[in-house]
Amino acid sequence: MAMVKETIIENVRDAVAVTSAIVESAQNEVIWILPSAVLGLGAYYGLNEVAKKRIEKGGHIRGIIDSDTHFKVPKHLNNGEEVRVLDQYQGQFMLVADKRESISSINVKATGLSLDDPLVAFWTDNQAYAEYLSATFKAEWNEAVDPEKQSQEL
Repeated sequence: MAMVKETIIENVRDAVAVTSAIVESAQNEVIWILPSAVLGLGAYYGLNEVAKKRIEKGGHIRGIIDSDTHFKVPKHLNNGEEVRVLDQYQGQFMLVADKRESISSINVKATGLSLDDPLVAFWTDNQAYAEYLSATFKAEWNEAVDPEKQSQEL
């Protein structure tokens, strides 16, 4: 059995770098829940392109965003990602690749993030933790709505 790696990430810059590496290393599936500030930073620093390459290689990516970010969804849908909107969003973030590697927030401010801002996130290849996050994602996914339906309702 491989030794579990666990690292505490302490700033936004490192969290973006780790997230990019996790998506690049994924073989099958990436799932994520992100606040608008993190979603915007990720797009600015090339995560949409990394996601698009993963999808072109046969990967599947699904994500959940808060209702304030419906205007950012088309860029992700153009990548081939499935994205839903959750009204009762709590501001945390998480990303899991292949139910084996994950990064998740312990403490993050949900608005106005810059690369140099502090945050506390947990990066691990602990499979039990990845499965826990995946179960959480599945429950939230079932509550979330298609962004196109939400924009029609507005």
